[in-house]
Amino acid sequence: MAKIIDFPTVDKLKEEVKSLRKELVSLIFSHDDRISHEAIRVEAEYQEEFGLREYKAMNLNLTVKKLKEEKRLVEDFIRRDEPVDFYYISKKVYSVFTKNEELLRNKLTVIGSLDKYERSRQVLIC
Repeated sequence: MAKIIDFPTVDKLKEEVKSLRKELVSLIFSHDDRISHEAIRVEAEYQEEFGLREYKAMNLNLTVKKLKEEKRLVEDFIRRDEPVDFYYISKKVYSVFTKNEELLRNKLTVIGSLDKYERSRQVLIC
């Protein structure tokens, strides 16, 4: 019959495995906490710092594009010696830039929702 040799370091290794498992669990919880809370906080800070500036730049860019399109359409009417139909022009410009305006509204919604989140956290902290 074979004898089982008991190594003296087995108990020490078992304790080390146990402590490493505890450390692993702690790291996993820490990682999950960072993902669920810190990421939202960082995004809220980013939106606070740059989101409004980004929105204003997008809005200005869209306004410039719309004005250029309106100018082009007015010039087309003038070139054809027709009376300028501003109702047609505004409808046309609205239809062309609907998607861009939707993106702009979404950006403002994101800024607003993250701003509300940040304000609610500040109330809880105080």
